[in-house]
Amino acid sequence: MVKVELKTKGVAFNIADQQQKELFDYATSKSNFSGYIKGLIVRDMLGIPMNENRREQVKTNDITSFI
Repeated sequence: MVKVELKTKGVAFNIADQQQKELFDYATSKSNFSGYIKGLIVRDMLGIPMNENRREQVKTNDITSFI
């Protein structure tokens, strides 16, 4: 028998904030939220850059507003 040790880490979204609501809606539209988030973490660990078109749309203020 394989021993399973699961740990969870929550993500909070303030859905009263339009940007965070959009993030929440998009993330929860994925069929496997956990797998989706893990995939993003792997991309970050590997240093895979985001799509150049999307990078231009995201500004520092946008990112820090929901952290």
